[in-house]
Amino acid sequence: MALFDFGLAKLRARTQLSRDIDAMSQDELDGLGLTRDSMRAVAFLPEGRKARMTEMAALHGLALDEVTDPRVVSEVSLRCAHCRVAGRCAHDLSASNMDTDAMHYCPNAEVFDALAKA
Repeated sequence: MALFDFGLAKLRARTQLSRDIDAMSQDELDGLGLTRDSMRAVAFLPEGRKARMTEMAALHGLALDEVTDPRVVSEVSLRCAHCRVAGRCAHDLSASNMDTDAMHYCPNAEVFDALAKA
């Protein structure tokens, strides 16, 4: 029964988040540099992708949680949400002998590098 309750709680949270996104004003969305659909893609980014995005940023020398510009966070999150090399990313990040120089296939690599140097 606990698993069912957990699933129901997650469904309710997703439903509330979807309602919150629907209630956002255009000014709020513009402030984030996102459309409503893009906001949904960012908000519902799977946990595994969030973790990989944070880890990839760290490999490029950036602590993603220290980025304070919401437009930048939205931009990199949206790129991760629509990433075409997510499988390679997951594989490479799980490898114990990963070559960080080879990680520039990441669509956020240039942004991570630039922010890390700033």
